Amino acid sequence: MVVGCQDEMHRFEITKDILGTRAIIGFSIKQNFYVEADFDWFGYTCSFIITRWMNNNGNESFRLFLKHYTDTKEQFGFIDEEDAIKCSTQQKRNIIEKSCNDVICALKLIIEEHKKSLLDYAVWYRDKRPGGKKRSNYSEFITTIACDCIIHGGILAFDKWSLVEYP
Repeated sequence: MVVGCQDEMHRFEITKDILGTRAIIGFSIKQNFYVEADFDWFGYTCSFIITRWMNNNGNESFRLFLKHYTDTKEQFGFIDEEDAIKCSTQQKRNIIEKSCNDVICALKLIIEEHKKSLLDYAVWYRDKRPGGKKRSNYSEFITTIACDCIIHGGILAFDKWSLVEYP
């Protein structure tokens, strides 16, 4: 259950070519940085929700991001000498938007590499990722979110099944 304000703060779209097909992903960032995403791909609608950067009031995700993108102080904020995160609300929104783009880039890489066993890979990565249960860097954090999207968003699992029974 997501706690906090659900009012929409920002909407944006990202366009990516995935497996030779153009996908337009619509994102909605809520006031508490809860993100909803929808896109049509191969004639199916895929939806997912990203809440991982809400943990600990976003501090873990913002810290990983700011350590990864160190030369972006004006656009995203910074970590000061006392290890405190210094970001305005606008800079936090910028971080979330850039992170969403990074998730889609990771998703594209995973789909193109593991298209025949996409779900298996996503489950394996979440269970066996290099950093263990705690994400030690931004790359692991984003890849974990991309795998969450694969598992929970039904990407390439289009739920259009016909009944098959033994006669």
